[in-house]
Amino acid sequence: MAKQKLPGTFLCNHGRWWWQVKLPGEKKRKSIPLKPTGAKYATRDRQTAEAIAADIYTAAVFKNKPSKNRPETIADLSGLYRHEIQHGDERGARCANEVASVTLRALVNMYGTHRVEDFAPSDLRAFRTTLIDAGLSVRTIRRKIGCIHRMFDWAVSLDYCPSSVAYGLHCIKRLSQNSRAKPARKVDPVSIRDVGRTLKYTTSIVADMIRVHLRTGMRSGELCKLRAKDIDTSGEVWIFTIPAAQAKNRKTDRVVAIGKRSQKILQPYVKCKRPDEYLFSPADSEAERLAVLATQRQTPLSCGNRAGTNRKDDPERTPGEKWDSSGYGHAVARAVRKAIAAGDISEPWTPHQLRHTAGTMVRERFGLDTAGAYLGHKDINATMIYAELAKSKAIEAARVMG
Repeated sequence: MAKQKLPGTFLCNHGRWWWQVKLPGEKKRKSIPLKPTGAKYATRDRQTAEAIAADIYTAAVFKNKPSKNRPETIADLSGLYRHEIQHGDERGARCANEVASVTLRALVNMYGTHRVEDFAPSDLRAFRTTLIDAGLSVRTIRRKIGCIHRMFDWAVSLDYCPSSVAYGLHCIKRLSQNSRAKPARKVDPVSIRDVGRTLKYTTSIVADMIRVHLRTGMRSGELCKLRAKDIDTSGEVWIFTIPAAQAKNRKTDRVVAIGKRSQKILQPYVKCKRPDEYLFSPADSEAERLAVLATQRQTPLSCGNRAGTNRKDDPERTPGEKWDSSGYGHAVARAVRKAIAAGDISEPWTPHQLRHTAGTMVRERFGLDTAGAYLGHKDINATMIYAELAKSKAIEAARVMG
């Protein structure tokens, strides 16, 4: 790459380098001491001086570059990015959006009036320190810092900030597991007895999702994507295929084997849904919940509110036609809280523990290789061979697991 030719003149004053230049947007030529970040005096090294001058010039060009709606502060940039992740090309799963929103609110509280081009690696390290002091785990802190990295990468792509800002933030070393931050909580399998005692505290749709989740060991996001057209029902074991193009960081299709007991649960949904409809719908689950509440009504129909009238005319959020992993997790968490309050179970559990339980059961019965295939773990050193192995071993485990 050709070296950038800078305007102005470099001067060595008593062994230290200065730069005489008229920067873009300024009316007069001035002398600038070329001081490294945090240094009190100008540098003595010519190459270092040229690198500092290049950064100064790039920042000046960017600052003088005309652009409508360019964010001036971190608060402005965070507002634009939050809108982008909710409505634009950067939008993702609701759980990821929630993490980003919480992270950006904390960042704005700390650096809201800070100029975007002045946000330095030291500022991000200070923000990370506050997350550590708040008692967050290493995994959670990494996710939050990743949100900030993506925001600045997005800003660079739209000329909202100099590329040097995003590059400097990426140069910060990743938080180590040996840091003073709280280590990530180990995810243990959940007792099948506790799962069974929780089912009565939720709708039949969420209960069926939990049963299928436990039997198949698929990921929460994969469970929410179940559609009739993606399931091959021709064999003894059904095959649910997620193309590699729809899966993150996968080079091969994800194959989920569905045994007879899971087939029995899914059969009514496959029959009553259109091929392109998702089998499990939050709208159906909410309708069932309201219907149950109506049957449990103790106030006479001649008194109080009529059924269906105590509703907002224009609610901010309405149940959709497809679950995501966050909504499914919240539905399970509500049932778990009710079960704990009733004394049926003593420890809370999450949907991800269902996958661990399924993996543990398969591993104990069939071994480590089959467990990896059943859960869809990828092996980057064996692509197509691993895919064939996964399908055959997953089918074998599904026959027994159901």
